[in-house]
Amino acid sequence: MLEVCLDSWKAAKIAIDAGADRVELCSVLDVGGVTPTVPMISKIKSLLPVPLIVLIRCRAGDFQYEPIELDWMLEEVSQAIDAGADGVAVGALGGPGKLNYEFLSKVVERASNSQRVVHRVFDEIDDPLLAIDQLCELGYHRILTSGGPVAAFDGLTPLKKLVDYSDDRIEILPGGGVTVDNAKTIMEQTGCSQLHGSFRLGSFRLGNLPDAESIQRVKKIMQTFLHE
Repeated sequence: MLEVCLDSWKAAKIAIDAGADRVELCSVLDVGGVTPTVPMISKIKSLLPVPLIVLIRCRAGDFQYEPIELDWMLEEVSQAIDAGADGVAVGALGGPGKLNYEFLSKVVERASNSQRVVHRVFDEIDDPLLAIDQLCELGYHRILTSGGPVAAFDGLTPLKKLVDYSDDRIEILPGGGVTVDNAKTIMEQTGCSQLHGSFRLGSFRLGNLPDAESIQRVKKIMQTFLHE
């Protein structure tokens, strides 16, 4: 399963044509992404043949949110689901090194019949194994993580630990700096069967478009590895 993160319809078309299995949609990818508009979600979903996960993040910056911002993101969850999203990627800190489980529980209520993903806020917590237990209890399906470092390739050991501990109770999705050169190693060393990346050609000036060739090559690497 190859998930591509992107912020436009043009990028989505390139990714799908190149073989992406799932899309994570956001706006303003250069700041790590924020919640896309409802019309954007609705239009892209109507044209996509693969599952659409929508990033819910009301602003750039840290993951310590004010109560009004948390309420705002809960409304965005509802709006994204109503617009056709297959799932949402969410997260917030409830204090230094701890997830905000009250907020995450409310997200489950808003997205009860959709895929629920915790985004890379997970890389900022102190006890990821305890978090796995709690997220499983809440009913989350997937965790997007690098294992802690900026890039997944630098977090192979903690990613492997997360995969082993999760024991198929929740999916571990490695993301952060995934490339053609390291995709196979990440899968080999962690035991993961899915990857997440933006595979961008360049900066905002180039439209944040993904590189179709990179997506195709990573997809082929994954298919070959999983069938060896």
